[in-house]
Amino acid sequence: MRALSGAVAVLGVAACHEPSVRAPEQVVIEGRQATSAAVDVAPPVAPPPRWDGRLALGHNRACFVRRDHTVVCWGTPPGSSMSPEPAVVPGLADVVQIVGDSSWCARRRDGTVLCWSEASPLAPVASGARDISESCAVLEDGGVSCWEDGKVARLGFIHGARALSHRASASHGYALLGGGAVVCWGFSYQRTLCDGSVLPEGAAEPRWPLPVGVSNATQVDDDAWVGGACALSEGHAWCWGGEHGGLPAYPAALDGAVQLAVAEYHVCARMPDATVVCIGGNDSNQLGVAGAETTRAAPSVAHVVEVRTGGGEPCGGCGSTCVLTAADEVLCWGTIAEGKAEPTRVDVAAAR
Repeated sequence: MRALSGAVAVLGVAACHEPSVRAPEQVVIEGRQATSAAVDVAPPVAPPPRWDGRLALGHNRACFVRRDHTVVCWGTPPGSSMSPEPAVVPGLADVVQIVGDSSWCARRRDGTVLCWSEASPLAPVASGARDISESCAVLEDGGVSCWEDGKVARLGFIHGARALSHRASASHGYALLGGGAVVCWGFSYQRTLCDGSVLPEGAAEPRWPLPVGVSNATQVDDDAWVGGACALSEGHAWCWGGEHGGLPAYPAALDGAVQLAVAEYHVCARMPDATVVCIGGNDSNQLGVAGAETTRAAPSVAHVVEVRTGGGEPCGGCGSTCVLTAADEVLCWGTIAEGKAEPTRVDVAAAR
């Protein structure tokens, strides 16, 4: 499968500046038609130790949480006038997690979530969060709330969540439950459901969430422009969905992975020896190999503690990859590094 992809919700967040934050008023979105599928709904548990959260990568733009808990962003997305040089996001402090693409969201140590975009100033969207996606948050009780166009809704069909896929939105996404099950909601591509199965013509929309055929999972990630997703279970990566559909399958090239990062056309994995392996398309050298027609590459990076992959601009098979090393260095290649295959250091420490 060449394309592994995910839909990004473009958020329209109400404009305001760094106010004290209280939990927004919410509506509840319930599931639809009944289903007999069994879903693990273990009670909420403390989230697993985080390897990720300090680095986020979208369509030719990235953000990073520095050790002083400020946020630095760089890169110029398509149609944007933003400077490609690293710069600190003003008014944002005490951050522990960052996600985003067309818009960006940050989670503070106190659970407050603030979001912004090029067109919308920093604004609060949630409180009491313990994990976030681009437009949703896992709350302290294991529920999930999502925001869009200035409105917040609780997904009444999700219980016992401990983490979300980074692209999760109210209309489509994946949640990792306390017992290691993965559940999903929405369509990943046309009539392909989020679990990789295809809804028959004329059939009623199922009741959400749907169980994904992966157990004992520790992570799930997606990039739903074309609906691809992967989960990590006991050192094995399982991938499904996407433009070409398909139930969970096992890509042997990622065997042993300890973290996955899913983009439109490629997937990268952090390995137990702190190196990185990437598979998929390589139209902008996002696998870390110059101009090679390959399905697997091992970029020349070491001591990696987090890996992130991002969008397919400026071409249909393009993408970017960035890693964070144990020395607190950020290295990138692919589109965000002007198409270079060699890892390029980003000076996030000097940004002001």
